Amino acid sequence: MSGFDTLVVMSTGAGKSLCYQLPAVAMNGEIYPLVTMRLIVVISPLISLIEDQLAALKKLAVEGAALNQSTAKEDVKRIEAQITQTNSPLRLLYITPEKLAKSKRLMNKLEKSAEVGALKVVFAIDEVHCCSQWGHDFRPDYKFLNILKRQFPNVPLLGLTATATADVLADVKNMLDIPDAVVFKAGFNRTNLFYEVLPKPDADLGDELARLIKKRFPDQSGIVYCFSRKDCEEVASKLRSSGIRAAFYHADMDSMRRTAVHEKWVSGKYNVIVATVAFGMGIDKPDVRYVIHHAMPKSVENYFQLSDSFQESGRAGRDGLPAI
Repeated sequence: MSGFDTLVVMSTGAGKSLCYQLPAVAMNGEIYPLVTMRLIVVISPLISLIEDQLAALKKLAVEGAALNQSTAKEDVKRIEAQITQTNSPLRLLYITPEKLAKSKRLMNKLEKSAEVGALKVVFAIDEVHCCSQWGHDFRPDYKFLNILKRQFPNVPLLGLTATATADVLADVKNMLDIPDAVVFKAGFNRTNLFYEVLPKPDADLGDELARLIKKRFPDQSGIVYCFSRKDCEEVASKLRSSGIRAAFYHADMDSMRRTAVHEKWVSGKYNVIVATVAFGMGIDKPDVRYVIHHAMPKSVENYFQLSDSFQESGRAGRDGLPAI
């Protein structure tokens, strides 16, 4: 709200989303009369995460909307019209980096609003480490975000992540052209999470996983991470044959099927998701009691660079209760 470019590094479940949701609620001038922001544009890599956040905002009576490749045409027209309306109730607009990169119409709307003075905005970039760490492999369109400072030099950028080494932060600053960004870092230690290493058995690992889950986590929600899609399917099959309600999740599945699996897991129809890292960012189920890694990370360095393994383990215990 002070207008500074900012990078926020906080552990999973620590409340990063509140960093832009609170200003969205407070910026109407009633709570903070000097605050003139009107709209928070949130750039997020995952449609599933966007949908979860919009559902939560609806419960709080906060006006939010999303623009992505699957948004209906009539909704696109309505939302784009709201962008340029000074009296619009819209507080949070969620878009994917792909949508921003490929929609000249959307960019023109934002530019037009800025030109006429209607746009009082902050750009919030969720999972901002994708600019650096996954810029080529996961979200190439994050590289397009360097246009924001050129097109909107006076609009503050807020970047949020749970995964950023010093090198990644430096790269993000350079890519987004925010060399003087204020950096806020919170501790990564979540006291309700417990890490445990078990020896890999000589017997079938799938059988051992099934025994472990049935003994220690009966009917509780959990995730098993595997390296390969083949492993995901085989482990899920093994768990199901042992009477555990499990399903696999990986990038080879079409989006409708992935969404269906995700929803059934959230609702409790599945207890266990066996997944690759495709099932990671944006998963916000509060009662996950355990996260199991089917295999060790590729290197010790990978494990301790606050990368995939910490992101994955961070899915557990978001309700504050003990988790492993």
